[in-house]
Amino acid sequence: MVIGITVTYGSRPGARPRSTRARRDGHRRPVHPGGLDHPRVVLPNLREAAAAVDEHLTAERGFGIGDIIHLALRHTDHIVTSLALAWPTWWARSSAPYQPSPGEKPLRPPRPPWRVCRMMQLTEISGLAGYVNEDWQSPVADAVAARWGIAPGVARWWRSSASHVFVVPGVPEPEAERYLRFVPERYAAYGRFETVAALMDRLHAGGLALAPPVRSSAGRLTETVVTPLGTVRAMCLAEAPGEEVEPAELTEAQARAWGALLARTHESARDLSDGLGRPLDGIAEAARLYADDAGLTAAVGKIAARLAGLPRDPASYGVVHGDFELDNLAWEGNTPTAFDFDEAALSWYAADIAHAVRDLTDEGRPDPARAGLLGAFLAGYREVRTLPGVDADTLLLFAGANAARSLVELHPVLARLDEGRPDDLDTLRADLVEHRDEQRRIVLAAAG
Repeated sequence: MVIGITVTYGSRPGARPRSTRARRDGHRRPVHPGGLDHPRVVLPNLREAAAAVDEHLTAERGFGIGDIIHLALRHTDHIVTSLALAWPTWWARSSAPYQPSPGEKPLRPPRPPWRVCRMMQLTEISGLAGYVNEDWQSPVADAVAARWGIAPGVARWWRSSASHVFVVPGVPEPEAERYLRFVPERYAAYGRFETVAALMDRLHAGGLALAPPVRSSAGRLTETVVTPLGTVRAMCLAEAPGEEVEPAELTEAQARAWGALLARTHESARDLSDGLGRPLDGIAEAARLYADDAGLTAAVGKIAARLAGLPRDPASYGVVHGDFELDNLAWEGNTPTAFDFDEAALSWYAADIAHAVRDLTDEGRPDPARAGLLGAFLAGYREVRTLPGVDADTLLLFAGANAARSLVELHPVLARLDEGRPDDLDTLRADLVEHRDEQRRIVLAAAG
């Protein structure tokens, strides 16, 4: 029985959906296909979503899916359920902030995507959709699930972004879940799955609080499977215990625990660098890709030169998580558990910190409104390991380096969108252009 449902804005595409939660039998659970007792539909665009709420509703500039969900909350749980299940794969967001009613707590707008090139092509996602039935089951997932001894029809489609994800409810016990993730062999992530799974397995064995990979029936961390969709590489992950926390809900005690867990991640992964790349070594490519932007080209050159002069000793450089933001943590009280190590790499620890605390900064600079949270995060980190020379200027430098990397990754995505883009992707392109412009501002600020 669905007692209530909460829908909030989500995070970057590819993050574990945190926007759909329901209460079942007194327990707050993620909403997933097959998990509710109501009819479900997927609403493929904003116009149809609006019509599901009110046939007279029209989508205007500044009116987004968050507004529709807000209206739906005033209607029936049938509509809310339908919209909530469409939300994890939603691409667009409103072009103007949501305006709450007087006295109402505002919904938090989503962050724009930041590593969009790691997402699979839309044709790939729609290709899988052709193998998914009305109950969210798929022979593709069944072929993958069989390697973990999971019966056909149990896995249900959750989302597709950087990889295809199917949730396996009630495994290994009624209130638990596992997640099957797989990616076709033509994507770079196919080659990284084994590296990432091995890193997570070794970190978990060492006592780090993370959602670990589950070995297959054959005892392997990943499996290569021939499916109706083609050959894929797959892994199975345990559910991270607890609930996710929004930045607006974060306490200083939680911020301190967050920083401490990142420090433990850095400390525990010191000798586990096999197969990991060095993504910040390639940021100079942004100067070539944006050669017609003299200001950006000069700024990228300055940042790259400053990075080249930094030490890469064990105290400051090593294995990083790559995406240690709040949307990759689950919380039980003040105790966090990490997940999603897909961006693990070799880099400066300060760069990992700069990315993790983006929600506590304003385009790379400390946000005075969240200075206490940022201070608590850094204090928690220093309780576990030393953090030499990390100040506001250092965080801004690495925010700029991360932004330059994002610009490199974003360039081919915008180029592909500009080649025969259908009209219904105009909103996506506008969102990505806005993100590109934000990253450019951070690079310029970091260069000084």
